[in-house]
Amino acid sequence: MRRLFLLALVMTLSAALILVIGCGSKSTKSELVAGDTTAVEFQMMKELIGQGMLEQDQYLIDLSLALMDEADGAVGKRTYKPVADSSYYIQIVTYDTSNYWHIFGFTASLSQSYGDTVFFEGHDSLRFSNGTGYIALPDSTVTGLNVRAHHQVGIEFPDGSISLRNHASVDLTGTYQVEFTLNGATSDSASFSFYESDTAYCNLDAAINQSFSDLYFDSVALNHDACPASGSIHAEANLTLECVGGSGLSDSLNIAGGWTLNIEFVERTMHASFIHGNVVWNIVEECGPEQGTAQSRWDNLMGKIRDIKD
Repeated sequence: MRRLFLLALVMTLSAALILVIGCGSKSTKSELVAGDTTAVEFQMMKELIGQGMLEQDQYLIDLSLALMDEADGAVGKRTYKPVADSSYYIQIVTYDTSNYWHIFGFTASLSQSYGDTVFFEGHDSLRFSNGTGYIALPDSTVTGLNVRAHHQVGIEFPDGSISLRNHASVDLTGTYQVEFTLNGATSDSASFSFYESDTAYCNLDAAINQSFSDLYFDSVALNHDACPASGSIHAEANLTLECVGGSGLSDSLNIAGGWTLNIEFVERTMHASFIHGNVVWNIVEECGPEQGTAQSRWDNLMGKIRDIKD
């Protein structure tokens, strides 16, 4: 797993002192003016809601999928899962079933090769179907998965910390090893602190709601870690960022307000608009298997789905 997005984000922000536009009142579409894509507030939001929370939600969905192997598990069972350059343990604290739902209470920890440690706790509910109805346990006939999850996450690294709350309601349909469609919504709240010294620091508080509509992952997306072939994402975010001092930052940096993000995937091209006050930033990016864009970061999720046992 890559170093989590906020560390890199704040390190980037602390290297620059740039005037930031204020948050105005809501404007109609006809009043919107084009924004500068080099502006610090746009670069930050592109990282945070264009990349960061999507990536973070991907890892949390992956954590939910890791529990598929424990659908007939016992309380107290502890499992070890290697994942790329990291590994994590899952401890099942409670387990129950109701109306085909597998309901887990769990704790988990993840250690990364570069020193970060991530702690999880929460509840996950999983339900499987095969086209003719719900089934008790997952097998090779599974064509549908419902995930209802509530996670609390704590992240510690040498120069800071992150806390995150995540609520997810996600549905996957399709033959997972070949293709599938994802629909649903997530709600995230995050607090971040990064300290360069006693007098140089950044603090971030953010609340982000995202909805996913008909995100279609075909064989290219599954086998080459590309972005979805089609579908859309909508996100609403509110945040407060304060940076004081730091490398190259002689004064302070403050960004606050509400943002709207709309992404549409068309033939593996990402069309995105970021709106803040009366300013809109529009970007179009190719995101096929050769491009390392934000939306290609569903790789662990793809790998987990490919690894579902017959």
